Amino acid sequence: RLFIPNTCPVCGGKTEIIKDNESEVLICTSDICKGKLLGKLVHFCSKNAINIEGMSEATLQFLIDNGWIKSFQDIYKLDYYRQAWKEYDGFGNRSVDKLLDAIENSRKTTLDKFIYALSIPLIGRSASKDISKYCNNSIDEFTFIMENTSLEFAAIDGIGVSATTSLDDWWNINRDMLYELAE
Repeated sequence: RLFIPNTCPVCGGKTEIIKDNESEVLICTSDICKGKLLGKLVHFCSKNAINIEGMSEATLQFLIDNGWIKSFQDIYKLDYYRQAWKEYDGFGNRSVDKLLDAIENSRKTTLDKFIYALSIPLIGRSASKDISKYCNNSIDEFTFIMENTSLEFAAIDGIGVSATTSLDDWWNINRDMLYELAE
């Protein structure tokens, strides 16, 4: 018999089983779960997303544990911790400098990778590419549509009402974060 925990093993928050693409998935319902944050950050830094070369899950866990990263935006503020970071075992001048350079290089990305990196429910790689193409690869066009009516995206083949509703829900919570990252 399979044991399904009632609490998250990472943060102790309540767990819940939800439907996701015809599958049942166990999730933590806490908004401050460091396990969920780690998963989102690993996705954000991945090759198909922002592509921060050399940013491993273990390094992200270290940065979370030290309180240096609590959001996507914090990745771009890690230079503040450069000296302290170099003092830790496993990190030296060269490895920290390489990671900070990779973070800086990740600023030059495409709109589709940027959208995909944000972990917006129901917006995967394909939908991100379609939305980016529809917006002429312009963050300004994307934000203009999001500020006015994301239902416009429902005109894109393969993007339906569920995806635009998900975009709206995400936008209402994360608008400021997107603008900060876009800078």
